[in-house]
Formats: sequence, structure tokens, C-alpha cells
Amino acid sequence: MGEPGSPGINPSTSVSNTNTDCTEYRESLIDRILGVILGKTATVMKMSDETWLRHANPWSFATRLPLLLLITITCWSRVWIGWFSLIPLGVIIAWTYLNPRVFPKPRSTRNWISKGVFGERILVTRE
Repeated sequence: MGEPGSPGINPSTSVSNTNTDCTEYRESLIDRILGVILGKTATVMKMSDETWLRHANPWSFATRLPLLLLITITCWSRVWIGWFSLIPLGVIIAWTYLNPRVFPKPRSTRNWISKGVFGERILVTRE
């Protein structure tokens, strides 16, 4: 066993090729899943070119940053306040939708926040 002529052993196939194939498959699967999630989110948000530009405002980012923490606290607080936890959850969801629309266009987009938003837009709108 282990001889080049043995049945079931192909000396041209290596473990590194198999790992590369698995990595490529996993990355393409993650890309597809992420594309579906981001695409559906973008559809719900209905963001126009102007909205994306407003979304690139650093103040929009600063007020969007704590949203995940607030959602987590709201879901956790259901233990204490029961169904009333839906009230802050509704406010957070409404703010998530309104946030890119209430801030003005940034004076400059030469900052990492604006560039990150433009990268997000490329990721969401790719086919």
C-alpha cells in the first residue's frame, strides 16, 4: 500500500489541492449566502443613489454603530418587561430604516467611513 501503482492511490492528487477546492467551495457558498442576505436587506431598505450618499455621512455611521448592541439588549430585556420589549425594538427598526435618510450628504467622502459605505454598496449591488 502506498506504492504509486496501487489501486485507489493517485500520486498526482495531493492534500493541498483538496484543501484548496474545499476553501474555494466554502468561500463561494459564503459569498452566495451573503449576497442573498444583503440583497434582500437592500431591497427592503430601498436605497437610492442619494440615500447611499447620505448613508456615507460620518454622523450616520456614528448613530448606526450602537444598533446591534441595542437590539441585543432589547431582546434580552424581554425577560424583564415581557411584550413591552417590542416597543424599543420597533423604535430601533424604525431608526435603522430612517438613519440613512435623515442626515445630509457629507461635505467630503475622503474618510474611511464613507469609503466603507461605498464598499458596502458595491457588495450589495454586485451580481
